[in-house]
Amino acid sequence: MTRRQILFPFLSLLLLLLVSSATIGCQPEDEVQATPPPDRSTEIPITTLSERARALFLDGMYDLEVGNNQAAQTHFREAVSIDPDFTYAYVHLADVAASPETFEQSVAKAMATSADKSEGERLLAQIRQTYISNDAELRLTLAADLTEAYAESAYAWVERGSVYSSRGEVEQARAAWVRASELSPNLVASNVLLATSYTLESPRDLERAITYAQRAVDSQPEEAVLRIWLGDAHRGDGDLEGARLNYEEATQLDAAYAPAHVKLGHVHSFLGDVDEARASYDVGVERAAGVEKAQLANYRAFVSLHEGNPKAAYDELGDIVAMIEGMDLPASEKTGVTFFTLTNQFLVAAHNDMMREAEATLAQRRQLSLDVAERTADATMRANMENDRLYWDGYLAAASGNTDKAREVAAQYYERVKAQTDPQRFQNQHHLLGVAALMDGDGETAMEHLSQADLNNVGIRYQLAQAHEMAGDTDGAMRLYDEVARYNFNSVEFAIVRDDATRKRQS
Repeated sequence: MTRRQILFPFLSLLLLLLVSSATIGCQPEDEVQATPPPDRSTEIPITTLSERARALFLDGMYDLEVGNNQAAQTHFREAVSIDPDFTYAYVHLADVAASPETFEQSVAKAMATSADKSEGERLLAQIRQTYISNDAELRLTLAADLTEAYAESAYAWVERGSVYSSRGEVEQARAAWVRASELSPNLVASNVLLATSYTLESPRDLERAITYAQRAVDSQPEEAVLRIWLGDAHRGDGDLEGARLNYEEATQLDAAYAPAHVKLGHVHSFLGDVDEARASYDVGVERAAGVEKAQLANYRAFVSLHEGNPKAAYDELGDIVAMIEGMDLPASEKTGVTFFTLTNQFLVAAHNDMMREAEATLAQRRQLSLDVAERTADATMRANMENDRLYWDGYLAAASGNTDKAREVAAQYYERVKAQTDPQRFQNQHHLLGVAALMDGDGETAMEHLSQADLNNVGIRYQLAQAHEMAGDTDGAMRLYDEVARYNFNSVEFAIVRDDATRKRQS
C-alpha cells in the first residue's frame, strides 16, 4: 500500500466556517423579496427602528431559509449599514461570515448591541460567542433557554437543531427541525436542513431526504435554489439523471444562479463527460461574483482528478490562489476561499506523493493562518487557529512517513483541546493517530482511531475501509468502499478516492 493511497484530511470546524458563505450564489442587492414577517406573537422579536432595515433583514432571513448565503450576506450587510445597532442582523451576518475576522467582528457587534434587546436576541448573540469560546455545553444550555422562552417559535427550534448539529448530535438536531416544521408547516428552513442532513450525515436516509427537499420545492416552486437541494438528494441516492434534471430546472428558473451550473458540472464529471463538465463549470464561474468565482472554480480543477491527472489539478488550483490574490477585495473577504483552495491543493499533492509541492502549499497555508491571526482580536480564536495549524502540521508529518512526529502532534493536540466541551473535540487527534497507524501497517489500531474521527468526511470513511482491509475484515472493507463509491458529492476527497473505491467495490 503506497502513501498516496491513504492520505486524506479532516476538514476542521474552522475551515467549514471559513468556506460556508462562499458555496452559494448571489442575487442583486436591490431586489427586495416579498417575504412575510414571522408571527410576532410567537417568534423572536426583531428589534430595529428602521422599517427599511427590517425589510432587508427579512429578505436575508428568506435567503438563509432557502440556503442562499451569499444573498443573505448582502441583505444583512445593508441592514446593519442602515441600523448599526441591529443585533439580530449581526447574529446572522456572523452565520454567513467568509473568514475568522468577519465572524469575530460580527459576533462582537452582536454582543455589544444586545444589552437593550429582547431575551431572544441576547441569547442568539451569546450562542454565537460560544463558537469562539469553544463552550459547546453553554451553547446547548443557551439553545434550551431559547426554546423555553419562545416555545412556539419555529426559528428558535431551527436554532436549537443547528446547535445540536454543531455538536455532532444528528438525531437530536433532526428532532428539533421536525418540531420547527410542526410549528410552521410552510417553513422552508427546516425542510432544507432535514433534506441536507439526511443526504450528507450518518445515518443517511435518502428517501427522507428526497421527501423533505420536495416539500421545500413545493412550498416555493419558483425558487431555483430549492431545486438544488432536491437534486442533491437525488444525487445522494445514486440518481444522477434525476439530479441533472433538477439542476437544469434551477438554471431555467434563474439562469444567473451560478451554483446550479456548477452542480451540473458535478453530474457530468461523475458520468465521465469531462468536456461538458468543464463547460458547465465555466458558465458557473463566469456568472459568479467576487470570491465566489474562486470558490466555484475549485470544482472545475477537480475534473482533472476524475481524469487521473493530479498534477493538472494541482496547477489549476495554484492558478486560482493567484487569481484570489489579484482580486480587488479586502483581505478579510479573500481569506476563507484561499484557505479552501490551499487545503484542496495540499491534499491533491499529499495523496499523490508530490511531497515537495505538499510542503510548499502547506507553508503558504500556514503563513496565511498566521497573517489572519495577527488581525484577530480574540485570544481564543487565535488559539483555535493555532490548533488548526498544528493539525495540518501533523497531517504533513504522516503524509511524509514521519509517523512518530504525527503521534507527537496528536498528543499535543489532545492537550490543547481536552478542556473544551465539544463532544467532537478529539476527532482530529483520532484522525492523526489513525493515519499514522495506516502508514505503519497497523490495521487494528487504525480502525480503532479512524472509527472515532469524522466519518461524515468521505476521505476518512475511505481510510477506515482501508483499515478494515488491512486488518483482514474484507466484508467490512467492501461495505465501506461501496458507501464511498456511491457518495456522489464533489469534495476534493471524493474526487481523489472515487476511482479507487469503485475499483475496490468491483474487485
